[in-house]
Amino acid sequence: MSHVEEIKEKLSVEDVLGSYLKLEKAGASFKALCPFHHEKTASFFISPARGTYYCFGCGMKGDIFSFVEEFEGVDFKGALKILAEKAGVKIVFENPKLKSEKDRLFACLEEATTFFSETLNREENGKIREYLKGRGLTPETILEWHIGFAPLDWHPVHSYLKQKGYTDSEIEKAGLIKRAEASHEKGVRFYDRFRGRIMFPINDSSGRVIGFSGRIFQDDGKSAKYINSPETELYLKSSVLFGLDKAKSAIRQEGEIILVEGQMDIILSHQAGVRNTVALSGTAFTESHAKIIHRFSNRLILAFDPDSAGVKAARRSAVIALREGLEVKAALLPSGVDPADYILHNSKKWKDILANSVNIVHFSLAQILSSTAQKSNLPNEIKENIFPFLYPLGSSMERSQYIQEIAKKTGISENAIIEDYRKAERSYEPEGETGNQGVIREKKLEEKSHRNLVERRIYGILLWQNSLGAPSIDVKRVEETLKNIIGAPGFEKMTDFFAPNKNELASEAEVLYNTANTAEDLEELFMHLEQDYLKGNLAIEIEKLSLAEKNTDKDQIAEILKRCKELGERIQKLVTK
Repeated sequence: MSHVEEIKEKLSVEDVLGSYLKLEKAGASFKALCPFHHEKTASFFISPARGTYYCFGCGMKGDIFSFVEEFEGVDFKGALKILAEKAGVKIVFENPKLKSEKDRLFACLEEATTFFSETLNREENGKIREYLKGRGLTPETILEWHIGFAPLDWHPVHSYLKQKGYTDSEIEKAGLIKRAEASHEKGVRFYDRFRGRIMFPINDSSGRVIGFSGRIFQDDGKSAKYINSPETELYLKSSVLFGLDKAKSAIRQEGEIILVEGQMDIILSHQAGVRNTVALSGTAFTESHAKIIHRFSNRLILAFDPDSAGVKAARRSAVIALREGLEVKAALLPSGVDPADYILHNSKKWKDILANSVNIVHFSLAQILSSTAQKSNLPNEIKENIFPFLYPLGSSMERSQYIQEIAKKTGISENAIIEDYRKAERSYEPEGETGNQGVIREKKLEEKSHRNLVERRIYGILLWQNSLGAPSIDVKRVEETLKNIIGAPGFEKMTDFFAPNKNELASEAEVLYNTANTAEDLEELFMHLEQDYLKGNLAIEIEKLSLAEKNTDKDQIAEILKRCKELGERIQKLVTK
């Protein structure tokens, strides 16, 4: 029995998805609000009989593995790790030849984590351990977060990893070394990126190390206080929330997420018992962060530094979070005290601070009223710092209540505020997108992402089967079916696109589809792929229809409507198959 079969035997689709979503019984199936797009009426259906899910709203579909990949933002092996832990299945990869470059990078970063941890515990680094103790960290916390130290030298990490069998190219791709300039230490090509720094490993959602954040220990006045790993194949800064792997369980229990700015903020928050805390770790809050948060909870508390930079960052982050449909509050910290310092001296009151968080509109209005000296500046402050919170609100009544409150607290006429709001709203275009362009773009990206995943699965099976002496499927027939759906040019583009990751795709397919039902699995994948392409063709026809209607070309309109009907019927037939 394969790892995948064993996991699926122990974990039902409703149990796995039910640990992420609130499910409702719907006949023999279950339904829920889709976590991959905004909706108020449940269109996300789970079939226990088939072990699959399908969203009639955005078209996302698959099994427990594809769900965890999409929801957690990890690759297949990351999903395998998460589900194996849930199922109590030990994963052993028996074919080292199929170990991908990505696997090597993960292993390299794990080795580096071990090196940094061991270095911190050396006798000569007692001062660093004392510093961490002074910042309030217990030995247990240091161990849990795998905090370490990078020696103040040019090559120790590089040399250590070379001894472990990693190449210069792999260590560089992992973000651990930099190429030396010609004038730097003649004859030496690389040097350690992190030197003389306290090291905080950055993990993906499944707990694998993907990068590091390093805090300087002895400030020389020249170096940055913190430096992070560069963006790599594994580490995409805009899509990573520090500590999410440790916070997921508590987030589900508490139903909300606390977002802080730095490593010490989050680590001390967890140590104080508030384990539903995640951090940005030196990066700006992005739409990707908001989407990740929304998958786990729709309630967000911002606990940023209470200085002007922190308040500005909180406002910017809140606007992005509100656009994603999140409920946003802000924690009211005493002036001049960041979360880490407050928790260090008032750990028992930290929960009270969070419990008394206020709606972001109330928070921002209070900030404006306390900092704006001249009343004549209030209208402009409200337009710049309050209105952006109101634009994304779906409820006119909620918006009206906020406007009434603004009028009451500022003394400005409610009618004047409404008039200014309407003028500002008409010219408001988030990120340069007008009307529903952002929604259309997002949906197209979702559809393309899913189609890419299905193509990857099918092509991986082809690569795996071709590597066998006696394939269990008709490889030529599979190729022809694929070409019939996506076309010969599309097939060539697909093979070129996946060429750099052939070993990874073959290994992934072998783990996922090494069962007696490989042919049946392929048929289902083909069904999903055909449906994706039909939907793409239907979208093109609808765009053509819009143009034909503008030109009032009745013959063309009739022709396009006929094609749309045919495509719709074919899609419906596949959905109900």
